[in-house]
Amino acid sequence: MSEERHGGGNTRWRRPRALKRQLAFTLAAVAMVSVALAGVLNYAAARTFLDRGTEAKLATIAGARAKSIETGLENLLGRIASEAGDAGAVAAFRDIGSGYAELGIEDALNADQLAQVDELYEGELLEKLVDAGFDGFTPAEARPASDAGLYVQYHYTAANPFAPDNRAALNDAQDGSEYSAAHARHHPYLRSRGELLEADDLMFVSTDTQQIIYSVQKNVDLGADLSTEAYSRSALADTVLEQLPRVRAGDAVFVDFDRYLPAGGSPKLFVAAAVRDDTEVLGAIVVALSVETLNEVTTAQQRWTDVGLGETGETYVVGPDKLLRSESRTWIEDPQAYLDQVDDPELAKRIDTFGSPILFQDVDTKAVNEALQGTIFEGRSSNYLGERRLSVARPIDVPGVDWIGVTDIGLGEARAPLQDFLERLILVLLVVLPSGAMLGIFMARRLTVPVQPILDAAVAVTEGDRDPEVPDDRSDEFGDLARRLKRMSRDLETKERALKAEYEQKRELLLTVLPPRLVGAEDARVTDEDVVGHATAISVTLAMRMNEHASAGDEDSTELRSMIAKLADELAGEFEIDRIRSAADSHLFVATAQSSADEAMTFVTRLLPQLRDLGAESGHPLQINVGLSSGTVGTGVLHQGTLTFGAWGEPIRRALSISALAVGTIPPVKRPTMAMRRIRLGTSPRRM
Repeated sequence: MSEERHGGGNTRWRRPRALKRQLAFTLAAVAMVSVALAGVLNYAAARTFLDRGTEAKLATIAGARAKSIETGLENLLGRIASEAGDAGAVAAFRDIGSGYAELGIEDALNADQLAQVDELYEGELLEKLVDAGFDGFTPAEARPASDAGLYVQYHYTAANPFAPDNRAALNDAQDGSEYSAAHARHHPYLRSRGELLEADDLMFVSTDTQQIIYSVQKNVDLGADLSTEAYSRSALADTVLEQLPRVRAGDAVFVDFDRYLPAGGSPKLFVAAAVRDDTEVLGAIVVALSVETLNEVTTAQQRWTDVGLGETGETYVVGPDKLLRSESRTWIEDPQAYLDQVDDPELAKRIDTFGSPILFQDVDTKAVNEALQGTIFEGRSSNYLGERRLSVARPIDVPGVDWIGVTDIGLGEARAPLQDFLERLILVLLVVLPSGAMLGIFMARRLTVPVQPILDAAVAVTEGDRDPEVPDDRSDEFGDLARRLKRMSRDLETKERALKAEYEQKRELLLTVLPPRLVGAEDARVTDEDVVGHATAISVTLAMRMNEHASAGDEDSTELRSMIAKLADELAGEFEIDRIRSAADSHLFVATAQSSADEAMTFVTRLLPQLRDLGAESGHPLQINVGLSSGTVGTGVLHQGTLTFGAWGEPIRRALSISALAVGTIPPVKRPTMAMRRIRLGTSPRRM
């Protein structure tokens, strides 16, 4: 553990570079976090301000577009009302109506002519309706019901020599009828009026017969009866038969866009005004408008960029049924891209068939829903294709319709300046990162310079150096730490010396009463182990003859007894024999090895000569009695009152008895030599 934490194998304490890396990383991280945090806060604030600014801009554009739509429709109503009161229109209606009324049974179509009319409906109307899912009509149900209607349908539509998109070029069918004569006189004028109104078609509807008696474009609805099943639920019938009678004289009325079957299901908006001759109501003049008319207003003639809508912004109109009433920018610019984003394949097919998403595309968005409640919405929403946008939606104040004008722009374009900000922020971070790292490394080196000497000194102290070299002349925290480290090392040295002295004293004390094997070498603790088994007890008793110049308690005899005890202990240690008891004139040992008897005999044969020589040299001859006995012996530490080491068993008693009964002679007394006089406790005796 010590080596792991402090030794040379562990580099954790020896690497101030780790602290340098941490400081460098910390400083660089702080710099980056500071820049990033400032960038994030600025980004959030900029996005909020940018969104609010864009919303304010969109609100202005939306207000302008809504005003344009309102003004355009109001002007259109006024112009249609004026056309209805124009003398030329009144004269044309009277003459054409009179001629239409003259057509009778004698003008009925023959079979070939009727087949040609049916063929017209089959090819121009019904096939398209079936392809779009509006089936169920037969040519007989769709064609005019009256003979007069069939007559004008045949001569001016089915038999029209001009192409379908240029049938208005026919002035006179030259059939000799009064209708054709009136048509030839007034058609050029009426055609020019329709062009001025930018109308898809301009029609006369007789309120008496509820039939379309005239049409500039000569489409399949010429001569149609609005009360029949094919027309009764159309926007045209609603405009003329339901709405027009409810308005004041001299006013015009229009009905919201609807899919008009005679136009192949394409959406049409009809504006109608009553044609009066003084107080007599002759009928109604009806102007059919296509979606392009409204598109021109909502798209500002497709000049989205000029009005501030950029590359993705647009304005479109949504009806109360949440369906488009004007075409979107995406459809106008790239119809295929629009169709590719429509999720419903059946819906995409219908839009493609009719060439317009009007009255097909649902716009059920947050912006539209709030605007339909009569409030102005400003904020983030989605558009008809689910794209995230900044939107402004507001009601359009036009009598007779509940339209919503929506002006929006893509979030990506609205927040394009934020992209530039992010790119610059990343560039700043790329500059700050290496700069912060370099500054961090520089600061780390400066800050960790005083750490290394203190760290080295701390490692030296852990390895045993109690006088480490550490500079303590600094006046900061590092200097204070160095001084405290040196003071700590000195205190540690003092305590270690005291502990060592205490240990030696304790060990020496324990060894006087216990065998060495029971005293721990590291901590001088008693192991307290017991040995019970076969052993040989050795009892050694001594008698000392004092010379004439010494007494039993003089210094020489005391020193001799100490040397005898030490000699016996050292020799016992060599043979791993335990000393059980040691007194002035007797010693008891136990040999516990497997060959205890042999060890005991060898021990005695070596001990006796050394003791005799030691006694002879000291001038105090010794009488040595030895008793040995083998058998079962128990040994152990006794903790009762005092700490002692004892042995029990019959061999102990026999050995003591044998040594007590042994008879020996004491050698003659010799004068002690001066060398012997200088023997001191602790001097090893001569080995034999």
